Amino acid sequence: TLPLPAGSYAVAARITDTTDGGAVATLNPVRLPSRIGLQVSDPILGVAGSGLTWWSGTDSIPLNPLGAVAQGGSIELTYHQLGMTVGVGYETRYELVRPDDEGGEPVLALAVREEATQRAIEVRQTLDLTNVPPGRYRLRVVVRGGGMTAVGVGYLSVK
Repeated sequence: TLPLPAGSYAVAARITDTTDGGAVATLNPVRLPSRIGLQVSDPILGVAGSGLTWWSGTDSIPLNPLGAVAQGGSIELTYHQLGMTVGVGYETRYELVRPDDEGGEPVLALAVREEATQRAIEVRQTLDLTNVPPGRYRLRVVVRGGGMTAVGVGYLSVK
């Protein structure tokens, strides 16, 4: 963690070993805004009991790298939400839609409303896919509150 002021930064990583000078990877410039508004990361998809986990720094997060779920099963989502105002109400809507159906009705929609108690949180949510037919889906996590909207997106297949 580096406390940096707003601005644009050049980022590079140097990878070396004891036998040679290594290599340098230059990344795209990173822009830090002067004011961070509401933000939502893309969700990490997981299945409880898969045996694959990632330590987020606060919790062990179940993983499902293939994004495949058995019909009638459930999926665990983990994502980060930041830039909230403490005391303000936020609504989170989880929508499952077919990837080629831009404006269509969601196959699954769930809304949760909570008041922010912190500026940044790690969210865990389980979605029951019992009534979702087999197919490929785009999962949208839409958070609204304080006059702002943020969206995270993931993809999964129900087999």
